[in-house]
Amino acid sequence: MQGSLIYSNNPLAQQIFASNSVNEIAGVFEISATARFGKSIDDIEKEINSQIEQIKKDGPTADEVNRAIAGREASAIYGLQTGFQKGSRIADYTGYLSNPNYFQQDLDRYRAVTAADVKRVANQYLTANHFVLTMVPAKTPPVAAKVDKPATTQQKKIDAALLAKQKAMLPKPGPDPSFSLPAVQKTTLSNGLSVWLVEKHNLPIVSMNLVVNAGGFLDTSDKSGVASLTASMLNQGTKTRSANEITNALQSIGGLAEETNTLGVYIYRVSLGSGDFGVGGAISVIVVLLLAAVSILYVRRSVKEEEL
Repeated sequence: MQGSLIYSNNPLAQQIFASNSVNEIAGVFEISATARFGKSIDDIEKEINSQIEQIKKDGPTADEVNRAIAGREASAIYGLQTGFQKGSRIADYTGYLSNPNYFQQDLDRYRAVTAADVKRVANQYLTANHFVLTMVPAKTPPVAAKVDKPATTQQKKIDAALLAKQKAMLPKPGPDPSFSLPAVQKTTLSNGLSVWLVEKHNLPIVSMNLVVNAGGFLDTSDKSGVASLTASMLNQGTKTRSANEITNALQSIGGLAEETNTLGVYIYRVSLGSGDFGVGGAISVIVVLLLAAVSILYVRRSVKEEEL
């Protein structure tokens, strides 16, 4: 749907996504789209229905299935970066399936999905019997809500003995974990580009940040916002690749891409589901703190110069 609704010659939506919320008895399949300014919601709904009918008739392409599987696999791997995430996953598998070691089987069942499977399920569940919810800005101010009366609850007597018993059953806390920054390997390429490499091999993820010494601080007063505009345009296509081709290429390897224009630095971040988000996040926090300190000194010096 992203090709026809976002990246076509007449884009109707600025974002669209589909999700499937599964419960033990039933679930909800949801498609959400945000209209571009001036575009008709009816046209968007019509195009979504057209895409659904096409899937029901012809099924998705092999490339579309592979991109979806790559995204699912990458999401599963990204969700194992912390001890809490690993524990939550094990608890879910244990509670629902009585198998804490189900992770690989979980991945394998998605890898086994074919285009024919998607077509069959679309015809079975994506029928005309569905609910459409449209949200648009109100033309008139909303009616003032009635003031709720404060609720009253009866205070129950605290059972100190029961609380003490429950507290005694809690596991004893372990020692505080030690914190150490990972080793950073540094080199310079023949073109002068500095490369910093941090290795951590507990998960098959590669994360890359391209940091350019340019940003909002360097915008001139008559061109305020140029750095931010440049950042937002990076994913909108090039002379050799369209925005849709860039998005599809990243999705095919479980990749994510985003850009940030902050202070005097421009950052373009690419993460592939095959590095480490945790380490990247820690380094990013440190870099932001250093930049914040530098920016404060910069602003103070600028103020003093203006006072002089």
